[in-house]
Amino acid sequence: ADGVDIMLVLDVSSSMQARDLGSANRLEVAREVVARFIEGRRSDRIGMVVFAGESFTQCPLTLDYDVLLEFLGDIRIAEDDWDGTAIGMAMINATNRLRDSLGQGVRSRSAGGSRVAILLTDGVNNSGEIDPWTAAGVAAAVGVRFYTIGIGAEQRSPRRRGGVDFDEEALRQIADVTGGKYYHATSSEELAQIYDEIGRLETTEVTSRIHLEYSERYAGFLWPGLLLLLAEFVLRQTRMRLLP
Repeated sequence: ADGVDIMLVLDVSSSMQARDLGSANRLEVAREVVARFIEGRRSDRIGMVVFAGESFTQCPLTLDYDVLLEFLGDIRIAEDDWDGTAIGMAMINATNRLRDSLGQGVRSRSAGGSRVAILLTDGVNNSGEIDPWTAAGVAAAVGVRFYTIGIGAEQRSPRRRGGVDFDEEALRQIADVTGGKYYHATSSEELAQIYDEIGRLETTEVTSRIHLEYSERYAGFLWPGLLLLLAEFVLRQTRMRLLP
């Protein structure tokens, strides 16, 4: 099977506790939608990076979706001591994981290997040593494509043009530079549709190689048959040949 390498990059900062997408908070909605996305993949290696004021790998690339879903279920909102939004660091973390996959001998459906990151955030980069634009340049250089998702209902805020709390322009630029696409999810239904669309864009070509295993059974009939023929030949040389 030819697969796609996918890193899921999820914001777990305190702002993800907002309940503007329904009865559940943003992180709970994201977990549910991402779980369905994982369950719908076949033969793709998927990993996960989470970030707030810092970034770390929640799960490396794996084909064990059950383990990945367990890690997804363990994600919680960041504590105060590492709260923030380090988008650039999260991008570099995901890019490094995907870049390292080139040396592991895993076939991807494209000649250079298809390596994708899906970044979901509701904030503006305000932590970390690397800004998102630098990270986007690194990702583009090694062939990692970023799909970016800004999550949060439309809100009027003097801080952000268009009334959203995240940096929409930065997310657009990240997607443009790396060859991905930008989305804005204002409801749980929209978020589900976005992941469905990304799933269709990043299709997997699955082929089967069938091995036939068989064992010879004719010997059990051949040798008795030869013995009967030999017996018939011998008997014909004796008085038995006179019997009807």
